[in-house]
Amino acid sequence: MKTERKGVINIGISSIVVILIGLCFSVLAALAISSARNDYSQSKDLANHTKEYYDAYNEAVERVAKNSNEKEFDVAMNEHQSLHVVYDKNTKTFTEMSVQTTDTWENDFTFTLFGEE
Repeated sequence: MKTERKGVINIGISSIVVILIGLCFSVLAALAISSARNDYSQSKDLANHTKEYYDAYNEAVERVAKNSNEKEFDVAMNEHQSLHVVYDKNTKTFTEMSVQTTDTWENDFTFTLFGEE
């Protein structure tokens, strides 16, 4: 009498390797997308900061062109920073241009470490 073989799923080593390789590719793809999104966000922030700086620089140049009697002044870049400008009217050059923070940073974040309060 013949014995019937019932459907037995036989997964070999090669199938497991293919599944693991597929998982590795999926993880690498997710990491690449995450990294690209982070780089794009940082690039946008840097472009915005550079635009703010050059807008403040242009405003400083125009301000000196209108009134060259000012020696030292600040030009607002955004709500947190300003461009500090020092102009030498004898040599007609900017002797200093620096970005300064106009507000103070306060740490309002606390967390519990090892259940201590």
